[in-house]
Amino acid sequence: MRKRISAFVIFILLSISLSSTSAELNERISINLDRGMISTAPVTNGEIVIIKSIGHLTALDINDGSEKWMVEHPTPHFFEISPPLFHSTIENDLLLVGWTDGMVCAYDATTGEEVWNRSTEMKGYGITGALLMVEDEVIVPYDHGLMALDVLTGSLSWDVVVEEQLFYRSSPAVFGNTYLMGSETGVLWEISPNSAPSQFYSPSADIESPMIRGPVMVLDDRILIPVQGSSNGSLIETDGISTIVHPALGTIAILAYRDGGVVVATSQYTTVYDCETWCVALQTLTDESVTGEVGFENGVITLPINDAEGRWLRFSQDCNLGNCTWVKITPLLHSQPQYLTAGAGYFNNAIFIANDAGWVDIITNGALSSISNEKKEQNNTPEGDVFALLFILPGAAMVAIGVRKESWAKYLPALGASIILLGAGYYLQAISELTTSTSEVSEDPLRELMPELWKGTQVVVFEFENGLPSRFTGNETFLGSNGELIDSHQFAGGGRVFVGGLEGYDDVRSLTIAAAEIAALAYQEHSEEMGYRVDRIGGVIDGEGGFWLLYWEDGIIGQQAIDANSIRDDAVIIWRVV
Repeated sequence: MRKRISAFVIFILLSISLSSTSAELNERISINLDRGMISTAPVTNGEIVIIKSIGHLTALDINDGSEKWMVEHPTPHFFEISPPLFHSTIENDLLLVGWTDGMVCAYDATTGEEVWNRSTEMKGYGITGALLMVEDEVIVPYDHGLMALDVLTGSLSWDVVVEEQLFYRSSPAVFGNTYLMGSETGVLWEISPNSAPSQFYSPSADIESPMIRGPVMVLDDRILIPVQGSSNGSLIETDGISTIVHPALGTIAILAYRDGGVVVATSQYTTVYDCETWCVALQTLTDESVTGEVGFENGVITLPINDAEGRWLRFSQDCNLGNCTWVKITPLLHSQPQYLTAGAGYFNNAIFIANDAGWVDIITNGALSSISNEKKEQNNTPEGDVFALLFILPGAAMVAIGVRKESWAKYLPALGASIILLGAGYYLQAISELTTSTSEVSEDPLRELMPELWKGTQVVVFEFENGLPSRFTGNETFLGSNGELIDSHQFAGGGRVFVGGLEGYDDVRSLTIAAAEIAALAYQEHSEEMGYRVDRIGGVIDGEGGFWLLYWEDGIIGQQAIDANSIRDDAVIIWRVV
């Protein structure tokens, strides 16, 4: 009997170890699209998943993550935030897309072939709000108006221009027979087909530099209006007669609604409201920065945390004796820590998540077929899985032999069991590393090339294949904070200039300006609503020839605005052209 029990225990141990290892090998697929920032949630028609990035649409097979087709589209901006929209017809599935160059296009969802397109005049950011389907028309919010197009042909049904106004990330909301859309001045406009637009709401003087940057929410006879300001903001709730002001400090994310509950997330905190009647704040979920697409589906709230570690916090309702609170459940962690604003795509057989670095992770609900090795994330499998088997298998053999040999029964099974436990320890550690977010900041490997005297200081690297002055071309050049030449030697990648020993700079903008001046590189920038953006460094012009000036902060690709966040006292900023 003892032998049978021991053999059974061995079988269970091995089965758990091997099956768990196999599950971990197959539970996540990571794909580097290498097509720029992904700022909108993946969408699906049940067969393919669409990922929208800077100037690209990529269709991935929902079952194995393989690429079905890809479309390129020229874009004048370093972001694309109008989400794609599927529309099924008798003939085929259409994919409707608005771009920041002001173009709206319809694609065949099976092949990616363009079916029709229509251009709008771009005065600012082109199309950044969500398209809306109303019967057989697609309602398109462009940056200074609203139009309706026939969904099959793209022919114009009506077009209303709101003079002297700009719209950014503002989407139309149906309000009776009209549409509501908020502008960059904080005014909520009521727009009717073939009629002059009228002001539905104007912000109070209490809000500094008011803006409406997202869709309003219509709840029966009430309207929720997210108004953000330069130093304050509010969620305005009104029925046209009475108005309640709910504080909402910071940049306001896309509002989310489900069964009377509304999630109001900002760059400072996230609050859940009960809005069955007039909204009442129920609970603060987090004080971490949320500025993108909030999810509220199937009883789960999903918040994209926009920091360098980039993760999706999730909350589920826990009810006890009628008292319900929102509690944290397992977060979604990306294999490539990075800033993010895109919501998660919850599909029947997997969760698709994407970030600003252009990576897509597929977290499977079951084993998905593997895709090509080029697209797999090589570090997904915990090394401890294999290492653990080196302990578990010999340990199991010792237990098996020990229970069969009476002369060894006193010590060999115990020794084998100890070795199995040691291997299990490595396995659990590996799984912990896979599922736990790290708080360490990624370091750029270029730090190892720098002079020892630069340790603990701020460094800027200009790495351009072309665009550097001739004195830097073909060389790797190190310049001190006073412009002195520390070292220079040949470099095969065009040219690379290190400017180091810098101290006391608070953001990427001030540090880059100082380094460019030291290296005598021409520098140009301009200010946008989201902050400053670089137009030129040296001979490299942002956007020229379809290439963009991007920066990395301590090994992580940075946000668009170069003054968007503070930097470390020993930050390494790298400028490249991609």
